[in-house]
Amino acid sequence: ANHLQRLLFAEADRMAALVVEPKSFASERDVVKEELRQNTNARPYGKLFSLYFPAISYTRHPYARGTIGSLDNLQSAQIDDVRAFHATYYRPDNAVLAVSGNFDPQQLDAWVD
Repeated sequence: ANHLQRLLFAEADRMAALVVEPKSFASERDVVKEELRQNTNARPYGKLFSLYFPAISYTRHPYARGTIGSLDNLQSAQIDDVRAFHATYYRPDNAVLAVSGNFDPQQLDAWVD
């Protein structure tokens, strides 16, 4: 509870003021591509459980798409795509705030509002 206000401020700042530099974007994209290769492509049944099974099981649900995407998706993604995605989905009206511990609920409401 001692740091709750500071954490709320940091989270609000993260939602409102994302900074993505081209160099860090390229580096992180390469990290994710390597994770995809290791976790999906290198495992004997990786593609089955990560790509094919969800597509068959969830034909009309977002679970049909893998969370990490495909190499084609990752390669074609541009920094402006990331910024647009963040602006669309990382918003207070799309967020759920879960707080536990020793804090004053009325004070939390005041900080969040």
